[in-house]
Formats: sequence, structure tokens, C-alpha cells
Amino acid sequence: MAEGNYRMPAEWEPQEAIWLQWIQMPGYYNETHFSLIEALIPYTHVKLIVHSQTAQNLATQELTNRGIPLDNISFHEVQGNGIQVSMSQWVRDMGPIFVYDDAGNKKIIDYDFNNWNLGDYGPPATVTEMEALDRRVAASQELETVPSTMISEGGARETNGKGTVILVESIEFDRNIGWTRTQIEAEYARTIGATNFIWLETGPVEDNHPDTGVSVGPDGVTKNAYTLGVNGHAYEFVRFVNSNTLLLAEVSEEEAAGHPVQAENRVRLERSFDILSQSTEELGNPLNVIRVTAPVPVYRQFTPAD
Repeated sequence: MAEGNYRMPAEWEPQEAIWLQWIQMPGYYNETHFSLIEALIPYTHVKLIVHSQTAQNLATQELTNRGIPLDNISFHEVQGNGIQVSMSQWVRDMGPIFVYDDAGNKKIIDYDFNNWNLGDYGPPATVTEMEALDRRVAASQELETVPSTMISEGGARETNGKGTVILVESIEFDRNIGWTRTQIEAEYARTIGATNFIWLETGPVEDNHPDTGVSVGPDGVTKNAYTLGVNGHAYEFVRFVNSNTLLLAEVSEEEAAGHPVQAENRVRLERSFDILSQSTEELGNPLNVIRVTAPVPVYRQFTPAD
């Protein structure tokens, strides 16, 4: 356990490695996963979490079969038998959040995790193991943890590393039922050194919870369209690229006119733009908001068997 003043670095600051997680299911990793590792290793070390020697052997075999060199990859066995579901590939959500204290010591923030508040989606034992992942990594690296009862996922917030943090109401209040804005801000101040808070309302439609769905499909008529999201992760639509510059997704009027889901996305994203345009970073300077074209939502047909 550790207490003190902590700072969460920005993602563009120098880093030793990027942590990823191997899914212990033969054939589960797809080309996107392999492409990610292949793109990273020329520039940074990849620490790949595995949950057994068998999993490490499988990872080594599949990486080698694809011609991906292992020179800049290290395997870290973190014991835990429950992490088998596909959701656990998103290690940024339930995995270790690294911070530094005033003395420059590295710590890991141990936020709570409730399976993205998806209820019964996923075996309870698996969810328990996912919640424990950050502590298991901390133990494997001999790092102290800073415990928190607040539920917080890595993809839910954006920070510039100097005190400014972007939070999304639809995420924070969905995960931390009964918490006030003041309480949430106080806990982020305690755990990652946040001093300046920018609250956005919600994310794009396609990141809605599955039980929320959308009212219509791409044809404007179909009613049984559902989303596979987590309710508004910040990194889906807004990212810091330096201490006072943000990239914010944009849907044009033309795109909105031809697509009912994109029409709602335009409303949401323009509301976020209005909020960010009136916000400042921690020193009171205005933010530079750069708009980037949002991708068109992808629709897939599912059968009852799926």
C-alpha cells in the first residue's frame, strides 16, 4: 500500500514498454492483434502478459509462425486461471495504471473494475480475475499499489500528464452509482494528480451499452440494431496529442444527412466541441481542438446462434 502525491504521465512521454495481454485460447488472436505487436516492436519494448507456460509457448509459436521477431518482446507470467474471455484483450481497461510519486517512485493505481457494468456478461470468476489483474502485475513487478474503491477503466479518461483530465459523464456515473462529481474529481486528484477537470456528456452512438442499442439501423427503418460498446469511453472520440492540443472526431452535415446514426453522432460530437472550446488546460490557456473525420459505423448481421 502506498499514499502520497501521484502523477499519471501522458502517453507521449518517454516509456520503457507497452503492456499487452495474450488470450489463452488457440487461434483467438487475429491479424489485428499481430499487426499491433508488429507495428510496436521496432520502436518500443512489448511486455506480453501470459497466464501459464502453455500460453507462453502458444504465443511464441503463433508469433514465430507469422515472422514476428521476439527480440523486443518479453513474456510475463501473471498467475490467474479465469482470464479466458475475449474482453480481457483490452488490458488498458482493467490492467495496471502506472503513476509516479513525488520521489519518482513508480506505483500502480488499483481501481475497481465491474466488467464495464455489463451485468451478467461474462462468468463471475472471470470478472474477478480481470479485476485482480493490476494487482497481479504489480506483484510480479514488485511495485506498490494505491488502492481505490472507485471504478475506473483506462479507456474512460484522457490526461495531458500535467493535471488536466477529460471525463465522460455517461461512463463515470454509470460505473460509480451514487458518487457525486465532487467525489469522483477528488479521487482522480488523489490517485493520478488531476487538478483540472473537463466533463463531456457522452460518446458516439456505437459505443452505447448493448442494452441501450440504437433506435434505427443504417437504412433508417430497421429497429433491431444493437451496439457493442461500453457507454462512452473517451479514447473512442477525443485524444490529447500534446499538453494543450486535442483531436476530436467530427461528423459533417453531409454525412449526418445520409445516415441516422451519424446524425446523432454529429449532435453528440458538436456538443463535445462546444464544451472543449470553452475549456482550458490547467494553466488557464485555451485548448487547441483539431477535428478529424469520424469513421462510419460498421454493421454486421448476427443470427440467434451468435
